[in-house]
Amino acid sequence: MKKPAKTNSWLITVPLVAVAGGYLYFFFMPTSNAIAELRDELKTKRTFIETSSNLRVATELADNELSKTRRYNEAWKAAAPTQATLARLLGDINQLAKNAGVEISAFTPQTPVLSETFRRVPVNVEVLGTSKALLSFLGDVETLPPVIWIDTFEVEATGEHRQTIKAQLKLVIFASNPEKSN
Repeated sequence: MKKPAKTNSWLITVPLVAVAGGYLYFFFMPTSNAIAELRDELKTKRTFIETSSNLRVATELADNELSKTRRYNEAWKAAAPTQATLARLLGDINQLAKNAGVEISAFTPQTPVLSETFRRVPVNVEVLGTSKALLSFLGDVETLPPVIWIDTFEVEATGEHRQTIKAQLKLVIFASNPEKSN
């Protein structure tokens, strides 16, 4: 019987180890690194997609809110008094005062304050009447379709038994400004 030569086993083992080392170094490690990079890239893209879906919902909500705002603005522009209808509105306020039973002692429209898309028209009004009549007048003014603010309101009891009230109001009427609106 012959004993196998030890050198023969080394001749086979060394090249096998070299091939395995070369395989690890030249193929497995670069492929493993490339796979790790692809996994990181995939993770980044998944995170982006998840974030994008959240942004999509937020964008849709913002678009809905913007649509509502635009519809409101268009409705306001359609209902807001223009230069032509402002005089009629001032006449309506005067008529409301008469209907409520208050006497207008001063009614002075001021110079409009121009804004980009609307005008603020201040109107100083001084009225005399009972508290019930004055409250009725204020309630009627607030029910007018255009936006009217009561900017200031000062009252003073007058008359023989202080039953008459003198009120000074500064109304602000918001009217359209078609020269500057879109």
